[in-house]
Amino acid sequence: MTATATEFLIAALGGSISGSIVAWLALALERRHERRRLVEKLQAEIALLVSEAATVHWRIAQADFWRKQASAEARDAYDRKRDAVRDRLYQVPNWQESPTILNTLYGLGFEKETDRNEALHGLAERLTAQFNPVYAGAMKDIHRANMEILRADPEEYWRRHEKLTTI
Repeated sequence: MTATATEFLIAALGGSISGSIVAWLALALERRHERRRLVEKLQAEIALLVSEAATVHWRIAQADFWRKQASAEARDAYDRKRDAVRDRLYQVPNWQESPTILNTLYGLGFEKETDRNEALHGLAERLTAQFNPVYAGAMKDIHRANMEILRADPEEYWRRHEKLTTI
C-alpha cells in the first residue's frame, strides 16, 4: 500500500467516524428537544386540568360552606379531575410545581373546602398564565364577574349557573 492509499484510508475512516459522531449528537439533541416539548405539553394540560378541577370543586366548597355533604356526582367529578392531574404529573420529572399541585388537590391541611377552592383558583391562574396568558386573563375576568353576580344576587347566579352545569 502506498502512502497516498494509506492517507486516503485514514481520511475516509476519520470522516466516517466524525460523521457518525455528528449523526449521534443530532439524534440525541432531537430526542432531548422532543422530550422537552412533551413535558411542556403535559404541563399545559395539567394547568388546564387544575383550572377544571377548581371549577368542579366549587360544588364541594359550596356544600361545605352550608355544612352539607357534596353530592356524589360532584365528588366523583372532582376525583376524576384530580386523578387526571396526578397521572400527568407522574410523567413530568422534577417540576417544582408538583408538590404544590398535589397538596392543593389531595392535602387535608385545608380547614374548609372554600379555602381549598381559593387555593385551586389561585394555582390555576398562576399555571395557566405561564402557558397561555390570554386564556388566563380571560378566565380570571370571567371568574371575577361571576363572583360579583354571586355576591350581588345569589339566586340569580344559581339560576344562570344551573343552565350551564350538569353537576
